[in-house]
Amino acid sequence: MLPDGDVAMLTAGALAALALASLGVDDPSAELRARVNAVEPLEVRLDVTTLWCFVLARELLYVPPGGKVVDLGFSVEDILRLGCVVGTGSCLGVAWLGVGTLTGQFRRAGFLGDDRTLIEYLKPGWTTGAVAGALWQLSEAYLCRGLDGVAGQGNVSGDLLTTVANLGSGELATAAAALDWPNSIASVLALIAAMQTYRVFSYFVP
Repeated sequence: MLPDGDVAMLTAGALAALALASLGVDDPSAELRARVNAVEPLEVRLDVTTLWCFVLARELLYVPPGGKVVDLGFSVEDILRLGCVVGTGSCLGVAWLGVGTLTGQFRRAGFLGDDRTLIEYLKPGWTTGAVAGALWQLSEAYLCRGLDGVAGQGNVSGDLLTTVANLGSGELATAAAALDWPNSIASVLALIAAMQTYRVFSYFVP
């Protein structure tokens, strides 16, 4: 079994090579530089803000088994779940930035002579949402094992502390295999719907 760090690096390298090859140009490095230079900071800031609003709203709307319980202060489970949200939300943000740069997500309609139609403006969002959303759900399955409603059920503090203590021990594939596919697909579809709705608004209010 390869350590998780090696698996992650090999996967990232393969995805990067595939992404460069899919650009379909003679000089992929030049095309990549052009796409990085085309990124508009304002569009990045708006996308990341909307992503975090989605992640936090998803957590606030989650109802644990047995219903919500009002409890003053933070328990160990509360702190670990908050760490899960921050960690997986950060993974989603990084994946969104990487994939979005390649797909041309961060260009605003009406800027610098860009006269794209609404359909053309929304097109990068489908790919960005699907790929970044899949990586987000995989990171959630790995980091948040043991949290009810996220990636299975079990002892919250025990499972999560074991995950943190055993980073790099070859458990990435095991976590991915235990992924709750219906909930994960629903989460990715909700992410795409939220981001595309926001982009429709930003198209008409640049």
